[in-house]
Amino acid sequence: GHGDVVIRNITMGGEIKNENTSGGHGIYAKDGSVILENNGPILITGRQNGIFTETDQNVVISSCPEVNIAGLDSTRGYGMQVGGTFTIQNSTVVTNGIQAQGSSGSSSINNSSLTVNAPNTNSPGISINHALTVDESDVNATGKENDGIYCEGSITISGPKTVIEAVGKVRAIYARDGIFIDFNSPLGVSETAGRGAIGQEIKDAAGNQVSHAIIKKIIHTITLNANGGSVSSVTATTGTDGKLAALPTPTHTNPNMQFLGWFMAATGGTQVTAGHAFTADATIYAHWQDNTQPTPTPPTPPPAPAGGGTESGTSSVWYWFSAGHGQSWAKGSAVPALFTVQRNVEDNKTFSLFGSVEIDGVRLDATQYSATAGSVHLSVSAEYLETLSEGSHSIRAFFTDGFAEGTFVVTPAAVPAPAAPANLTRVTSPQTAAANTQVLTLSCALLLLSLAGLYLTVRRSRH
Repeated sequence: GHGDVVIRNITMGGEIKNENTSGGHGIYAKDGSVILENNGPILITGRQNGIFTETDQNVVISSCPEVNIAGLDSTRGYGMQVGGTFTIQNSTVVTNGIQAQGSSGSSSINNSSLTVNAPNTNSPGISINHALTVDESDVNATGKENDGIYCEGSITISGPKTVIEAVGKVRAIYARDGIFIDFNSPLGVSETAGRGAIGQEIKDAAGNQVSHAIIKKIIHTITLNANGGSVSSVTATTGTDGKLAALPTPTHTNPNMQFLGWFMAATGGTQVTAGHAFTADATIYAHWQDNTQPTPTPPTPPPAPAGGGTESGTSSVWYWFSAGHGQSWAKGSAVPALFTVQRNVEDNKTFSLFGSVEIDGVRLDATQYSATAGSVHLSVSAEYLETLSEGSHSIRAFFTDGFAEGTFVVTPAAVPAPAAPANLTRVTSPQTAAANTQVLTLSCALLLLSLAGLYLTVRRSRH
């Protein structure tokens, strides 16, 4: 086509094929560039080349997770024959050969995966007439009777995750203007190690050309995360074998924290030992076990016996008033107030652990109460109780490992009921006796008169 050929946002992907037996390309850009961007899986094939651009016209492949490009001509075809430069970024590309003929500029492979196999006998896997940069990418290039990667400019390699594997007939990689490696530590190049400018081609330790080279970072920086503890150095560097010389032991401010080892994750993960071979920079994490003994939860106190009271004490011992709690004592009584305190365990020790008694927060002295064994029996004297006001009062018995608390009530003195007289004697005066005799005599006379009248009435009635 004339102008740019842009295939963008075809998320479902697709196929572009040119199967014309007389030749031709899958995509041909005569006066512009080829741009593949943000597409789903794409297959591009051409009888001669998969993608072809004229002089100084470029190819850009961006954000395409799966691109397969093939030129079917086994003698002169390429997956990509580019008149200018190519850019592959954030993509995965598989092709049978790349030839980029631009005399200036730079091709680049960024954060991508590129696999290239030479399309024909005499071609390198990748052939470039200008500079090439590779960053954070995985590149695998194979030439048949030629180089794996051939570059008439420079090759600059960076990014600790970058891995370049090249296979050629005689030379794995050649760069006329030099190969430059910008890792933060030495890298593995076949059997050698080095960094910076390492010449036009990859050589082994003896200075001989190598046909199979792997360029990758082999000395890695390991960050040590103490995960709540502390470590003398927060980074360590592996040897060329990817292993740490030793694993440090971190410390923790909490003496109950036990160090369990180093792991590949903050929680869980694979344990790292001294023989672990790292293949990339990594962070490892200390794992700890907390051996702090939990504070025991006190058992539920036993239910208060009859008489109640408030239990208190340590986590495993309680005291309570088993008798006397809630009683009433009347003013004027000569009887002391009696209380009994029990202990929930080893009650036989209760008396030996007894200390003192308080009523209403005031400690009693020895003249105001007495204590005897058998749990603890307390007798509060009537003389002391008489000094208390009427109403409710608190009592607390103290022990070396706890206390018991209860209440009692002081009531008013009882009012006695009036007593009945022992003998009743009627006393009369002489005047009262004489009057009584007169009344009795008069009564008898009246009775006789009534009887006489009744008799006369009856006689008349018979006659």
